[in-house]
Amino acid sequence: GLLFRLERVPPESRNWLMEQLDDLLDKTDHYDLEKTEEDKQGYIPVNGDMYLSVWPEAEAMCESGELLRRIKDIRCPLFVIHGECDPRPVDGVTIPLHANNIGFKRYVLAQCGHVPFRERHAAEAFYDILGKIIK
Repeated sequence: GLLFRLERVPPESRNWLMEQLDDLLDKTDHYDLEKTEEDKQGYIPVNGDMYLSVWPEAEAMCESGELLRRIKDIRCPLFVIHGECDPRPVDGVTIPLHANNIGFKRYVLAQCGHVPFRERHAAEAFYDILGKIIK
């Protein structure tokens, strides 16, 4: 797909390609996305060059197990807040944490996709959970 092509397009075309991906993900990764005025105006611009400078390192850390090794060093409570309709299953997060004896508290939000704070049916529950965590 689009991400495979990102490295192969000229830098001046990368943001356009990322915008196409963002539009596609809005349709596939959410349960009932609530678009704000900021979203409609491109408040958070996509940046293909930034993505290419960050994601390969993050992906390598995931594949090598380095990310889990670093998570073990976290000395504060760890929370997993995940949408039940997220195309990335919550078990993909929680099973590796369990397998590596990393303690956490899990929250799964109903009627929620990948970005809970933008989901029409889950945003309020998401912020309630954050409020409880912060207290």
